Amino acid sequence: MRKPWRQQFAAVRDVAKWLTVPMLIALYVVEEYMDTKYYVGPLPLDAPSPPRAPWWLLNLRNYGLLITLFISLLALPRWQAWLGLVGLVLFLRLYGQI
Repeated sequence: MRKPWRQQFAAVRDVAKWLTVPMLIALYVVEEYMDTKYYVGPLPLDAPSPPRAPWWLLNLRNYGLLITLFISLLALPRWQAWLGLVGLVLFLRLYGQI
């Protein structure tokens, strides 16, 4: 017998609340790795081209940001969701130049 949809949704939200913090930590780790090893950003015209980050690493960061945002919104109003949203704002402030 299937569970009612509210119980299924509550189970998904329980999983989302515990995935928020590890996804946020992974997002910061990937960005720090890219900042220390590769050059990401515009270059002056006369500068030699430094090594760029591989496409899969950029996609990992971008999709990680979107997934973290999605699961943080899904887990609202729990404290893990608020921590995820504040962490995303700090991430964008530190690395996204907003």
